[in-house]
Amino acid sequence: MDNNQKELNIKNLLKFYSIETTPNVYNKYGEFSNLVPLNSSVYITYLPDENFLNIIDTAKSLKEEGYEVVPHLPSRRMKDKTDLENYIGSLSEKAGCKKILIIGGEGKQRGEISSSMDVLKTDLLSKYNYNEVGLAGHPEGNPNVSEAELDKAIIEKNAFSKNADFKSYLVTQFFF
Repeated sequence: MDNNQKELNIKNLLKFYSIETTPNVYNKYGEFSNLVPLNSSVYITYLPDENFLNIIDTAKSLKEEGYEVVPHLPSRRMKDKTDLENYIGSLSEKAGCKKILIIGGEGKQRGEISSSMDVLKTDLLSKYNYNEVGLAGHPEGNPNVSEAELDKAIIEKNAFSKNADFKSYLVTQFFF
Protein backbone atom coordinates (compact mmCIF):
# COMPACT_ATOMS: atom_id res chain seq x y z
CA MET A 1 0.00 0.00 0.00
CA ASP A 2 1.43 3.39 -0.97
CA ASN A 3 1.56 6.43 1.32
CA ASN A 4 -1.38 8.18 -0.41
CA GLN A 5 -3.62 5.18 0.21
CA LYS A 6 -2.51 4.97 3.85
CA GLU A 7 -3.27 8.66 4.34
CA LEU A 8 -6.69 8.23 2.74
CA ASN A 9 -7.43 5.22 4.96
CA ILE A 10 -6.48 7.16 8.10
CA LYS A 11 -8.61 10.14 7.09
CA ASN A 12 -11.59 7.86 6.44
CA LEU A 13 -11.12 6.16 9.80
CA LEU A 14 -11.14 9.49 11.64
CA LYS A 15 -13.93 11.06 9.60
CA PHE A 16 -16.70 10.08 12.00
CA TYR A 17 -14.99 9.74 15.34
CA SER A 18 -16.59 10.12 18.73
CA ILE A 19 -15.23 11.69 21.87
CA GLU A 20 -15.95 11.34 25.55
CA THR A 21 -16.35 14.12 28.08
CA THR A 22 -17.35 14.62 31.67
CA PRO A 23 -19.72 17.33 32.90
CA ASN A 24 -16.75 19.10 34.55
CA VAL A 25 -14.74 19.22 31.31
CA TYR A 26 -17.76 20.43 29.36
CA ASN A 27 -18.43 23.15 31.95
CA LYS A 28 -14.79 24.23 31.78
CA TYR A 29 -15.09 24.98 28.04
CA GLY A 30 -18.73 26.09 28.02
CA GLU A 31 -19.37 24.71 24.56
CA PHE A 32 -17.71 22.30 22.16
CA SER A 33 -18.69 23.76 18.78
CA ASN A 34 -15.31 25.49 18.40
CA LEU A 35 -13.46 22.32 19.39
CA VAL A 36 -15.31 19.33 17.95
CA PRO A 37 -17.05 18.92 14.57
CA LEU A 38 -20.84 18.70 14.86
CA ASN A 39 -20.93 15.34 13.05
CA SER A 40 -19.14 13.78 16.04
CA SER A 41 -20.92 11.81 18.73
CA VAL A 42 -20.17 12.96 22.26
CA TYR A 43 -20.29 10.33 24.98
CA ILE A 44 -20.80 11.63 28.52
CA THR A 45 -18.99 9.68 31.20
CA TYR A 46 -20.82 9.00 34.45
CA LEU A 47 -17.99 8.87 36.99
CA PRO A 48 -18.55 7.19 40.39
CA ASP A 49 -18.74 10.50 42.28
CA GLU A 50 -20.93 12.26 39.69
CA ASN A 51 -24.47 13.52 40.30
CA PHE A 52 -26.82 12.24 37.59
CA LEU A 53 -28.40 15.70 37.25
CA ASN A 54 -25.05 16.98 35.92
CA ILE A 55 -25.12 14.27 33.25
CA ILE A 56 -28.63 15.30 32.22
CA ASP A 57 -27.74 19.03 32.12
CA THR A 58 -24.60 18.34 30.07
CA ALA A 59 -26.53 16.11 27.67
CA LYS A 60 -29.17 18.81 27.19
CA SER A 61 -26.54 21.49 26.51
CA LEU A 62 -24.68 19.32 24.00
CA LYS A 63 -27.94 18.41 22.23
CA GLU A 64 -28.77 22.12 21.99
CA GLU A 65 -25.37 22.66 20.34
CA GLY A 66 -26.35 20.06 17.74
CA TYR A 67 -24.35 17.02 18.82
CA GLU A 68 -25.41 13.40 18.84
CA VAL A 69 -25.18 12.77 22.58
CA VAL A 70 -24.62 9.35 24.14
CA PRO A 71 -24.65 9.45 27.95
CA HIS A 72 -23.26 6.54 29.95
CA LEU A 73 -25.55 4.48 32.13
CA PRO A 74 -23.42 2.60 34.70
CA SER A 75 -25.69 -0.26 35.76
CA ARG A 76 -24.24 -0.84 39.21
CA ARG A 77 -24.68 2.86 40.11
CA MET A 78 -28.47 2.54 39.84
CA LYS A 79 -30.09 1.88 43.21
CA ASP A 80 -33.30 0.29 41.92
CA LYS A 81 -35.74 0.33 39.01
CA THR A 82 -37.19 3.68 40.14
CA ASP A 83 -33.71 5.27 40.16
CA LEU A 84 -33.04 3.72 36.75
CA GLU A 85 -36.32 4.99 35.29
CA ASN A 86 -35.73 8.51 36.63
CA TYR A 87 -32.32 8.60 34.92
CA ILE A 88 -33.40 7.03 31.61
CA GLY A 89 -36.62 9.06 31.50
CA SER A 90 -34.92 12.37 32.31
CA LEU A 91 -32.26 11.83 29.66
CA SER A 92 -34.99 11.23 27.09
CA GLU A 93 -37.60 13.77 28.14
CA LYS A 94 -35.46 16.63 29.50
CA ALA A 95 -32.31 16.29 27.40
CA GLY A 96 -33.75 14.78 24.22
CA CYS A 97 -31.41 11.77 24.18
CA LYS A 98 -32.32 8.79 22.02
CA LYS A 99 -28.97 7.04 22.36
CA ILE A 100 -27.31 5.67 25.47
CA LEU A 101 -24.30 3.55 26.41
CA ILE A 102 -24.95 0.92 29.06
CA ILE A 103 -21.92 -0.25 31.03
CA GLY A 104 -21.53 -2.36 34.14
CA GLY A 105 -19.67 0.48 35.77
CA GLU A 106 -16.69 0.36 38.04
CA GLY A 107 -16.91 0.55 41.76
CA LYS A 108 -19.26 -0.70 44.40
CA GLN A 109 -22.74 -1.84 43.50
CA ARG A 110 -25.34 0.57 44.91
CA GLY A 111 -28.45 -1.56 44.73
CA GLU A 112 -30.30 -4.36 43.04
CA ILE A 113 -29.14 -3.70 39.45
CA SER A 114 -25.90 -5.50 38.75
CA SER A 115 -25.42 -5.66 34.99
CA SER A 116 -26.27 -4.27 31.57
CA MET A 117 -28.65 -7.18 31.08
CA ASP A 118 -30.60 -6.14 34.19
CA VAL A 119 -31.11 -2.74 32.54
CA LEU A 120 -32.04 -4.19 29.15
CA LYS A 121 -34.63 -6.55 30.65
CA THR A 122 -36.60 -3.66 32.23
CA ASP A 123 -37.89 -2.45 28.82
CA LEU A 124 -37.41 1.15 30.02
CA LEU A 125 -35.30 1.93 26.95
CA SER A 126 -38.28 1.11 24.72
CA LYS A 127 -40.69 2.97 26.99
CA TYR A 128 -38.63 6.16 26.55
CA ASN A 129 -38.09 5.63 22.81
CA TYR A 130 -34.33 5.07 22.67
CA ASN A 131 -33.36 4.08 19.15
CA GLU A 132 -29.69 3.15 19.70
CA VAL A 133 -28.14 1.43 22.68
CA GLY A 134 -24.42 0.93 22.99
CA LEU A 135 -23.16 -1.94 25.10
CA ALA A 136 -19.66 -2.16 26.50
CA GLY A 137 -17.33 -4.55 24.71
CA HIS A 138 -14.06 -5.64 26.22
CA PRO A 139 -11.78 -7.12 23.53
CA GLU A 140 -8.80 -6.48 25.82
CA GLY A 141 -10.51 -8.15 28.79
CA ASN A 142 -11.51 -6.61 32.09
CA PRO A 143 -9.54 -7.02 35.31
CA ASN A 144 -12.78 -7.21 37.34
CA VAL A 145 -14.56 -9.81 35.19
CA SER A 146 -13.41 -13.25 34.10
CA GLU A 147 -13.09 -14.10 30.42
CA ALA A 148 -15.83 -16.72 30.79
CA GLU A 149 -18.20 -14.11 32.29
CA LEU A 150 -17.40 -11.66 29.48
CA ASP A 151 -18.11 -14.35 26.88
CA LYS A 152 -21.41 -15.24 28.56
CA ALA A 153 -22.42 -11.57 28.73
CA ILE A 154 -21.76 -10.92 25.05
CA ILE A 155 -23.77 -13.99 24.07
CA GLU A 156 -26.70 -12.79 26.24
CA LYS A 157 -26.50 -9.26 24.83
CA ASN A 158 -26.47 -10.56 21.24
CA ALA A 159 -29.47 -12.80 21.90
CA PHE A 160 -31.40 -9.96 23.54
CA SER A 161 -30.58 -7.57 20.69
CA LYS A 162 -32.22 -9.81 18.10
CA ASN A 163 -35.67 -9.01 19.53
CA ALA A 164 -35.13 -5.44 20.73
CA ASP A 165 -36.95 -2.53 19.11
CA PHE A 166 -33.76 -0.47 19.06
CA LYS A 167 -30.42 -0.85 17.34
CA SER A 168 -27.70 -2.11 19.62
CA TYR A 169 -23.97 -2.01 19.05
CA LEU A 170 -20.76 -2.76 20.92
CA VAL A 171 -18.52 0.08 22.05
CA THR A 172 -14.81 -0.23 22.62
CA GLN A 173 -12.22 2.46 23.05
CA PHE A 174 -9.73 3.05 20.25
CA PHE A 175 -7.43 5.10 22.49
CA PHE A 176 -7.45 7.34 25.56
